[in-house]
Amino acid sequence: MNSRANKIDALQIGAIACVIIHVLLNIAHGAAHGRLGISLSDAQTIFVAVVVLAAPLVAAFLLWMRKPRTGAVLLVISMAGAFLFGFYFHFALPGPDNVAQPAISGMRHWQKLFVSTAFGLATMEALGALLGLIILIRTFAPGKDAGPSNISGKLS
Repeated sequence: MNSRANKIDALQIGAIACVIIHVLLNIAHGAAHGRLGISLSDAQTIFVAVVVLAAPLVAAFLLWMRKPRTGAVLLVISMAGAFLFGFYFHFALPGPDNVAQPAISGMRHWQKLFVSTAFGLATMEALGALLGLIILIRTFAPGKDAGPSNISGKLS
């Protein structure tokens, strides 16, 4: 097995850090949602729990456990899905979940937190998807070992 395959590289560390920041932003964003009375439907809650929160954490764990191809695939899918979900509800669809919604009187602090975390989430989701894609592409580079089999499909 390639000795580099046993090490976590800078891109993987960056992707893991991106996921951690993403989770922290989600906590703050969820608090703003609650204080502003912006509720999610049951389907949205499930999507957020599974795709936006759990899947990136599992992807980060897989990257940490030196499973770059599987971790990268899950990171790309979950972060791209989270980005599209957030873009639609925070920037495209009119309504209380849109960042352009006027601030509620006496709730300006929470509205600012809501808006800034929505932009922060979009940034981390785009960055996470990009890092995942780069990591994934690198797992197919000649001489890179992606786990039990390398690019030729032969066992290492």
